[in-house]
Amino acid sequence: MAKSYDQFFEDLGFLESSKDYSEENTLGFIGKYQMGEGALIDTGYYTKDGTDKNDWKGKWTGKDGVNSKQNFKDNHSAQEWAVREYARQNWRTINRLGLASYIGKKVNNIEITISGMLAGAHLLGVGGLREFLKTGLDDDDDYGTKISKYVSVLAGYDTPFSAPISQQPPIPQPKPDNLDVPAEQHQSLLSPEDKEELIEEMKNWIVSITKERFDKYLGTK
Repeated sequence: MAKSYDQFFEDLGFLESSKDYSEENTLGFIGKYQMGEGALIDTGYYTKDGTDKNDWKGKWTGKDGVNSKQNFKDNHSAQEWAVREYARQNWRTINRLGLASYIGKKVNNIEITISGMLAGAHLLGVGGLREFLKTGLDDDDDYGTKISKYVSVLAGYDTPFSAPISQQPPIPQPKPDNLDVPAEQHQSLLSPEDKEELIEEMKNWIVSITKERFDKYLGTK
């Protein structure tokens, strides 16, 4: 049985910070899910401050009552909402780029799943995930964590997302029971006698169905 979506975030939080809501690393990523300025800008908690670093010199929007970095660290509910919104936005981008077509395929011997892709995008962004899927490039973050770890360890969880029909993997076609016989020869597996018997049964069935419908039409039944 697949693990739940909530369990996915619990396990993601463990990988990111050992589930410490107050954590801040040396690069300025904060909270249980080690979110940076970019992620919190995208999810509506923070505004751009003119730098590409997590220096937190900009303004907070006040969303969910968060008006400072400390507010965000203290507000566990806001962190849970933020990471889920970030995952939703990442999934939308994954779909837009056509990456959902990789679901069920293997990259570097890792089966690709929706939750695995969300985890990889959380670590290195959708751009890093795209490179991994398309080229097999197993890039890492500034602390040496490989994207393959997140894609594999966090694979197979339930999520509220699904791939568009156009990107879903094809449904495997059933194979004949007798794999030693080429497909084009399966029509010849019946003996001539069996064929005649089958044809006769089909004729009788067609006649009976036709008569039944005709009788109903005339109102004789």
